[in-house]
Parts: sequence; structure tokens; C-alpha cells
Amino acid sequence: AMATTGGGFMSDYDVFPIKPASAIASAGDNFTVYDEVPNNGGIPSLMSGSANEWLRMAHEILDYAFETEPPEAYQAWSDFLALMELNKAKPGTYIINDVVGQVKNLMSRPFTKRTCKKMQKFVALHFCHADTANSGHQIIERPLLARHYAGVVQSQCNLYKSEPSAEHA
Repeated sequence: AMATTGGGFMSDYDVFPIKPASAIASAGDNFTVYDEVPNNGGIPSLMSGSANEWLRMAHEILDYAFETEPPEAYQAWSDFLALMELNKAKPGTYIINDVVGQVKNLMSRPFTKRTCKKMQKFVALHFCHADTANSGHQIIERPLLARHYAGVVQSQCNLYKSEPSAEHA
């Protein structure tokens, strides 16, 4: 779908911005994943690329899936697992720019100035189902949790600074 619409950004429904989109450092037309599993690859929660790059990655993932067997530990094959396995097998197939924060630590600890310092590098928060469930919340609560925590981060850390409009420039 992203290749046929001309490329651009795509995010999961459980990714919420804490800074303006202009805060994302562009990798140009290159396919980029903005959420990382350390030492494993990218999480497809926020991605971007040109139409050609989206098409290239679709072929990379399909070719990889047909060429290899998924590891036995996986009960199902998904875009998430495919991106991680592809990164292990063919490092450099895509760019990883880790600017999406995982909320597992945010939901399990008191909010402090140190939390704000950690949030400085992120442009968005990912409320994945596993982190939500592991923090003692119901998965169905994600929209409420996202609204709450994204709001707390924005208000407490003052990360979402407005950009000057053209008329004030």
C-alpha cells in the first residue's frame, strides 16, 4: 500500500507523537525503521521510505520468507519478526533510527525529571500490547493509557514546542 501511494511515513495505531513530525531526522528516501529492539533490528511501529524503498522492502521480506524457515520459537510469522530476522541475516537492509520510546518503563515507575531527560531523544511513544499487559493493564486500555502518558510527557517535559508559522517567520 505504501509503495502505491507514493511512499512516506506509516505508523501503527498504538504509536503516539510527543513531538512534531518535523522533529524526525530524515533518512531521505531510504527505508527507515524508527523503533529498535537492541541487537535484533527494527520494530515496524513507525517507518518511512520512498515508494521504491517500500517496494524493495516488500520484496526483501517476501524473498527472505520464501528462502528461510521461521525459527521454531515463533508460533506465527509477522512483519515484526520478519524485520528482526532480516536484519540479522542481512544487516544494513534498512536504516534504524531509534526515536520511538517503549512505554514499559514509563508505566511502571514514578514520573520524574530523569524520565523527561530520557524522553528527549524520542519523537513518539509506542504502547505495544506486551508492554501494556506486562505493566498490569488490560490491552483494551491502550488508548486511555496513551492519551494519559503522552499528555504527561508533553506537559511535564515540554517536548512539543510549537514551530513558528510562516506569517511570524
